[in-house]
Amino acid sequence: MKTFVIDNMRFVTSILRGRRLAFVLLAANLLLLTLYMTGWSSTVLGQFGPQSKKRVEKHSTPAKEPIEIFAARIRNTPVALGREFDSESDWLKDLRFKIRNKSQKPIIWIGINLLFPETRMTGPVMVDQLFLGQRPDMKTKNPPLELKPGEELDVSMETHFDSIKRLVESRGRLDNVNRVDINVDEVMFADGTLYSGDALWKPNPDTSSPHKWVKIDPEVSKP
Repeated sequence: MKTFVIDNMRFVTSILRGRRLAFVLLAANLLLLTLYMTGWSSTVLGQFGPQSKKRVEKHSTPAKEPIEIFAARIRNTPVALGREFDSESDWLKDLRFKIRNKSQKPIIWIGINLLFPETRMTGPVMVDQLFLGQRPDMKTKNPPLELKPGEELDVSMETHFDSIKRLVESRGRLDNVNRVDINVDEVMFADGTLYSGDALWKPNPDTSSPHKWVKIDPEVSKP
């Protein structure tokens, strides 16, 4: 008889626990529904899904950086660097910005990094590279570039969009990307000198050296 009573008590307890779990699940769903209906979902739950706000960020510009990135826009609509704006899911394809030569020498090649910070949710931050112009030590099919001091160059992501799409979709969904950070990597001048790492370099005359470049500015290590 004692065993029978204990078994019945365990049975009743399991039923009560099941009802308690069902009640908790029901309460949680009601809370989510309330948040959605009251409009809180965009602020409280938005971090768990795609965002509608987009942002184009420009990394802090070192003092010696020879180019300036400015006048970002989506199609013909200007957007402020570092500030959020509304746009469609294919906004990266419509992104354009301008580059100005701030130096005193013509520029023949520019290397730009496009970073996508949100991809760190699935691993290291993804970086796509955009190359403009030509340099003698690198094979490229890009058209030649000669950006004279003070001149401006209009850059469109439309022709580079397929590269961005392949990169991001190798690990996630492109429509979940709402931010891009633009970072100037390297700039080569017509006289053969190179800007890299906030310093200037010239080709190493010693062809037996493992270092291709000699530092003109001694503040940083060799690339």
